[in-house]
Amino acid sequence: MTDPRYWRNQLRNTVRFADGVTTLYAQGCDLMIEIGPKPTLVGMARQILDQMPRAEHSTAAMLQALPQPTGGSRKPIVMLTSLRQGYPDGAQMLESLGELYRQGATVTWPSLAQSATRRKVTLPTYPFQRQRYWHDAPTSRARRTTPPDALDLRTLVADADIDQLTQLLVATGKLPKVIKRLAAGYDATAAPTVTSGAPSEKVVTTSAHPYTNGANGHVAAGLPTPIVAGGMAPHNIRQQLATADAAARQNLLRTWLQSTTAQMLGYQAEQLTADLGPGLLGMDSLLVLELRSRIENAIVITVPAPLLLTASFTQLAAFVNEQWAADTGADAGAAEMQLLPADALQYSPPATRHPWLRIYAPRPTAQLRLFTLPFAGGGASLYRPWATLLPETIELCAIQLPGREDRLAEPLPADYAALVATLVDALTPYLDKPLALYGHSLGGQLAYAVTQALRIVQRVEPHHLLIGAAAAPQWERGQPYASRWELFAALEGQGGGATNVQTDPELSALARSLFDADMTLSKSYQYQAGPPLTCPVTIFGGLDDSICNVEALRGWQTETTGPFALHMLPGNHFFLQQETMALLAKISETLLTV
Repeated sequence: MTDPRYWRNQLRNTVRFADGVTTLYAQGCDLMIEIGPKPTLVGMARQILDQMPRAEHSTAAMLQALPQPTGGSRKPIVMLTSLRQGYPDGAQMLESLGELYRQGATVTWPSLAQSATRRKVTLPTYPFQRQRYWHDAPTSRARRTTPPDALDLRTLVADADIDQLTQLLVATGKLPKVIKRLAAGYDATAAPTVTSGAPSEKVVTTSAHPYTNGANGHVAAGLPTPIVAGGMAPHNIRQQLATADAAARQNLLRTWLQSTTAQMLGYQAEQLTADLGPGLLGMDSLLVLELRSRIENAIVITVPAPLLLTASFTQLAAFVNEQWAADTGADAGAAEMQLLPADALQYSPPATRHPWLRIYAPRPTAQLRLFTLPFAGGGASLYRPWATLLPETIELCAIQLPGREDRLAEPLPADYAALVATLVDALTPYLDKPLALYGHSLGGQLAYAVTQALRIVQRVEPHHLLIGAAAAPQWERGQPYASRWELFAALEGQGGGATNVQTDPELSALARSLFDADMTLSKSYQYQAGPPLTCPVTIFGGLDDSICNVEALRGWQTETTGPFALHMLPGNHFFLQQETMALLAKISETLLTV
């Protein structure tokens, strides 16, 4: 079709486009697709067919002479285009493909998405995350019939549904103005009153609404208080800071930081004492970024992310107080900003303190303890949600390695053998109950080394060894990445937890240095073949993991004479974060049935 004769005919002969369109239509073609950069021919074809019944020319005559489709009246012709100017190419092609599918065409959807770049979408939060999830409905201007300024506020507040009223004011952008008017001149006796301290029946629980809390927890008098992050609206805490002296400002900041952190982690504010801090409570790097964002929005002060990981609430309040005083010219007081010594930064809420263990939900009557080890660059907080999701008969003991999270001030481990020996010493007091080990990626390698050492030193093996996304120690691995930084980039591309902090330069630099140190530590591991284990070994892998394939996982079978199982889960190298519930279901089933 595209030989020289074709192009010669195109230049010398008349293009019978109208005849071609009408002939196709008469032969029963109800679907036409234009392949090109913009819908030029589609418009011409539609115009031809619209005018065809009224045309007095040879095309119409030819159409009448051709056989008509059988089966009664035919459906309207569908015309599609592949591309359109001013519209995203991918969106237009998907739109046309969707219409083709609706018209009965067969579409091979897996082939369509095979080379597509995958992206994460925001999904509702899991219950264990203890965070509210809000779906913002599209704003509709048609819903507003009367401007809020023209409303009788007393009647509206007294008679209207508070949720609907709030949504209306937020959608129209009038909420701050209405709140200001209410605070300035609202007559409390004209509306239903709420007893101080008593909960209201209707409360809006989103932190996105700029409410002002009164001294008794209400907006002006008689109105229910929405729950906002930290229990205090951003502009309100700024107002209180502006009028407080140095000592009161320090206490106010500490209380607000404790309340905000408690809300993010699912604690009650009264559970957190001033000597604790976000890092001490198990906040990971992503939650630290969220906390810093809340501080910036509420107080307009930026706190270094590493400081949030290491400082107590008292220290953080002192730092913010000093910054506030420097920005406003206020008196900073005599608060000193000194970090706690490394040996003081050990906390496992709510009861157990141990340098190496974080027991987030102590279960003294549990039948078995599950000890966990993180991937390269990760920390104990990675496993914090597991503590309450595992069955009551299993107690989670997350191992916290030095140089990260609440142990950031300590030197990173550099000697693999010394680290393994220290971990064996840390686990020895907990051998009074059966224990299991789960390690992910680098943590899987370390879990295996600890298991071998336990057998040699304590003459005991775990109840079960569980490993995720880690190649068998004897596996001859190739070099798919030219350097560890190519591997780091690949992990970032798969949404790696500790590496996924590109938006913050400080945390990004910290993650890179931590990853580099962990990889150096991992490279120093020397595998020595010996008698296989006798305990059960269960391996987990991600179906889309491009870093550790299934062949490398199967190699673990030769490391034990006991039961062996391999489970492949949806997700990539970080399936433990992407498929948490599925993984925990398998782990629970495995530990409780052996």
